[in-house]
Amino acid sequence: MLYIAASVEQYCDITQVNALPENEGILEGFETFEKKLDTLLDSKRRLAGDMLNGYDDIGAGDWEGLSAPGGTAVPVATRIAVEHLTSMEATTFEALCARLWSLEGYTVYRTPASGDGGVDVVAFRGEIGVLIQCKTTSDVGRALGWEAVRDVVAGAAAYRAKHPTVHFQLIAATNQTFNTDAREQGAINNVKLIDRSHFTERLLTHTVAMTDL
Repeated sequence: MLYIAASVEQYCDITQVNALPENEGILEGFETFEKKLDTLLDSKRRLAGDMLNGYDDIGAGDWEGLSAPGGTAVPVATRIAVEHLTSMEATTFEALCARLWSLEGYTVYRTPASGDGGVDVVAFRGEIGVLIQCKTTSDVGRALGWEAVRDVVAGAAAYRAKHPTVHFQLIAATNQTFNTDAREQGAINNVKLIDRSHFTERLLTHTVAMTDL
């Protein structure tokens, strides 16, 4: 039953009533959105603090049942489609590339955000591998130049030295398209260019959710 206090004194009395043992457990089993969110964030903080020791990972299941204060469900695993590519930040696009190659059986790692030597993603499977330089833009239909080709060619030597038994193919990737100069330079330097159309096909073949990145 809901009591409405007409004065401060009555409010104090009601507070005392609500504190009685007989009222305990009324909300038992109910967990607020804020409580669920705090629990999830605590888990993620523990994960971030102990990644090198293999702390339990957080998957899509950790989001299940979480809803917004107004009751709207929070999507647990939005599948990435081609329309999401345009709005992707550079780091998210790099993560997507890494995920797609990992789904094809490659051992994959992403290089540091700075000092990567012109390579964003390294993937290898036995004696074959790829070195990927990623370029993104939010301008729909924009054709990018040959900077990605230049960067991956410049950075290839260091990673070939690091993995001497792997034969690497060089790849320049974008969430849009490449212009004529880029394609010419790619052909000259033996760099494969993959653009939006390529990712359209791969995202139809592989299911990748935002929670996978």
